[in-house]
Amino acid sequence: CHLDPAAEARAEEALARRPGTLLVVAHRLSSAVRADRVLVLDGTDAVCGTHDEVLDRSPLYRDLTGHWQGGPARRR
Repeated sequence: CHLDPAAEARAEEALARRPGTLLVVAHRLSSAVRADRVLVLDGTDAVCGTHDEVLDRSPLYRDLTGHWQGGPARRR
């Protein structure tokens, strides 16, 4: 399923109103940045935490986030 940014935002807002846990496999880093917990899998390495914690501990996430933002990775 491919969603444009506006449809993605509407879907995330609707899902956020529902009770329970939601697991999102994100290809857009904007989805990961908004998550309560982020899990980055890189080969045999796995890093889990908040956006800021994963920025500190995962070179891959830091690099991807920096490219997505057009500069150095920023904290939330």
